[in-house]
Amino acid sequence: MAPRGPLLPNSRFPLKVSGGAGATHFALIGPGRLDGTTYEAPARIAERATATVVAATPDGVGSVAIPLAPWPRQDDDLIAVATYDDGVAFHRATDGALLGVLALDGGVADVAQLGQSVVAPSTTAGVLWSIDLATGVPHAIDDVPAGNEVAGFRGDAYVTNRDVHGDGALTRVRDGSTLRIRTGVTAEGLAIDPATSVAYVANVNDASIAVIDVPGMRLTRRLSAPVRPFSVALDRASHRLDVVSNVPQTPTSPGGHVESLDLATGRVLAHSAAFRFPLGVALDARRRRLFVTDEADGTVAVLDARSLRPLRRPLPACAVPWRPTVDQASSRLYVPCARTSALAAYDLRTLAPLPGSPYATGGYPLAVSVLRRGTQPQGVRDPG
Repeated sequence: MAPRGPLLPNSRFPLKVSGGAGATHFALIGPGRLDGTTYEAPARIAERATATVVAATPDGVGSVAIPLAPWPRQDDDLIAVATYDDGVAFHRATDGALLGVLALDGGVADVAQLGQSVVAPSTTAGVLWSIDLATGVPHAIDDVPAGNEVAGFRGDAYVTNRDVHGDGALTRVRDGSTLRIRTGVTAEGLAIDPATSVAYVANVNDASIAVIDVPGMRLTRRLSAPVRPFSVALDRASHRLDVVSNVPQTPTSPGGHVESLDLATGRVLAHSAAFRFPLGVALDARRRRLFVTDEADGTVAVLDARSLRPLRRPLPACAVPWRPTVDQASSRLYVPCARTSALAAYDLRTLAPLPGSPYATGGYPLAVSVLRRGTQPQGVRDPG
């Protein structure tokens, strides 16, 4: 079995055999090389090609064809999709076409642009991948355990860590060196305010938001949050933080919801109605709307950013929508759908699906970042 979509240069993935017990021999026909049971794509691919891997078991022989593609042209803006199964999938921003997947010895949990690089925390090893946007060459930065979300700020990468010796944490990566601070239990959601240099980290398993002074990597206070705070969106104009309570609907529970917390006092300013199983959140600051994904319904709720009341019927997405992304520059909303390995895209002005949406992408997508080559963005998702 191979990752979805054509593989890009420098891809690596462990071979998996289905339907046979204990493959004992592997052979490669075409470009690339085998490193034991790992396939490595060539460092440079000039044009589309195909490699074939053959596996032999005591019971039979099977094969898989692996399409290969060149690294995307440097004049294209890209959509990067973090996929739990494969690595980073790259799409052309203009039409959503899948250009290829950079397989990284397994998947990644999130993705962000940091200058002319892409950073993505691994789901299988304690590393942060840094990918050169011009060449596609990946570099592994060690000592970044169990990454959940990543953001860039003033040239540094910040990663929330699920578990570091029993605690959640925030790790800063600067010039290949790491510095870490404990945040709570099971750190997940992350937002950084570029105006105040403050980071907000959602700790899923202790119902708190850690408030961190980023330059000093110092915990300054802790806000009470709803049960299982998973995703956060910073609403800078209203001085509030929108927090998703990732709780499923059960016979004894109405389900999770969204709360807006006052950044100064921590007071709850607004409380949404219950969802079946809310997960991700993104703010459309220009139109004062909040988008909330529901992994049980396969929909995206459209809420008023101030009252948290629905503005219209939910948008149909696809199975298990994860963390949404609002791109104000292109007026688009992107929603990765984990179970269907697809990327849904909408026009923010009309909320109509874009032509061809949802787009096929890498396996089990979790997050999206729009990459603008030739610019030097700091990598922080638009906090409004």
